[in-house]
Amino acid sequence: AGILVHMDNLRWEGVPFILMSGKALDERVGYVRILFRNQAYCAQTETRWVADQSQCLPRQIVFYIGHGELGSPAVLVSRNLFRPFLPSGSWKEVEDRPGLRLFGRPLSDFYAYSPVREQDAYSVLISHIFHGRKDSFITTENLLASWAFWTPLLDSLAHEAPRLYPGGAENGHLLDFEFTGTQLRFSRQQPEQLVPGPGSAPSPSDFQVLQSKYRDSLLISAWPEELIAKLADDIEATA
Repeated sequence: AGILVHMDNLRWEGVPFILMSGKALDERVGYVRILFRNQAYCAQTETRWVADQSQCLPRQIVFYIGHGELGSPAVLVSRNLFRPFLPSGSWKEVEDRPGLRLFGRPLSDFYAYSPVREQDAYSVLISHIFHGRKDSFITTENLLASWAFWTPLLDSLAHEAPRLYPGGAENGHLLDFEFTGTQLRFSRQQPEQLVPGPGSAPSPSDFQVLQSKYRDSLLISAWPEELIAKLADDIEATA
């Protein structure tokens, strides 16, 4: 799913926020990317652009949450912006990895820092619960504001059919989208069919059922009563 959000205030006027999430894409990755407008034009060819000087290169700050090709959390800042200063005791500079490209640019185009000690997200949350730290959790006010934002949007899409896609690298450009002004749309039209074309009708053996997974474990789904009974059986078997 891709959402284009505009803030109705002077501070964020004209700044688009794009929220995107999906399953069965070609990579598993999470990040927050701030991309600054590029109004420069360079007369020299791209081969002569210097990463820490050229204003023609993309200017961006990326909070890399994890997974993906980098494989670990990191903070990335374009060299033509500024050099970030992070606590040396908890952050270290990422060594260059020739051939690795992130967001269309080689890793060497960024000042890149990763945590000295990585912690699982759930371990951090449980620790914050134990120590009574509330800054990692959404407030009631923000939760209600989130519902007020998303509920009308979801209601408006209740009768819209989602776009089907095969998953993985086979998605190609099927899920690419673009925006002009306040409008967001797919770059390509929905193909007529995703099943085999002319010829004999597809049989059940032509398709494969993918088991639902959550954090690399089998996801159990059922009606509430059945799910509770199954959970009780699993707890009894484990005990």
